[in-house]
Amino acid sequence: MKDTEYKGSRNLAIRVYFYIKSGLNMVNDFKYIFAGLFAVVITYKMTNPLVLVALFFVGLPILFVMGYINTHYISRVVEWLTIKYGSHYGIKQYELMEKQTKLLEKLLKKLK
Repeated sequence: MKDTEYKGSRNLAIRVYFYIKSGLNMVNDFKYIFAGLFAVVITYKMTNPLVLVALFFVGLPILFVMGYINTHYISRVVEWLTIKYGSHYGIKQYELMEKQTKLLEKLLKKLK
């Protein structure tokens, strides 16, 4: 990655947005768990607006960390699994890439 895409306050803001969005996507994947937690809040009648605001501001860093972990660790494995085992075409594409890489390595050895 070039420094122009990584450095600067605008790019930092874009990365923060990206990580929060990724974290929200993960939360959406676990929406029933969080719906259960929300039901607990409602059951215990936690209607104080300050508690809800505090939960919101505590949740943002958690979403950021979840998005970071998802982007830098989980997504790589999920993408590889999707390509390798996702569909017939994904498997064929993966096998073709492996074959092409081996052929290029052989060609490079012959050229040396």
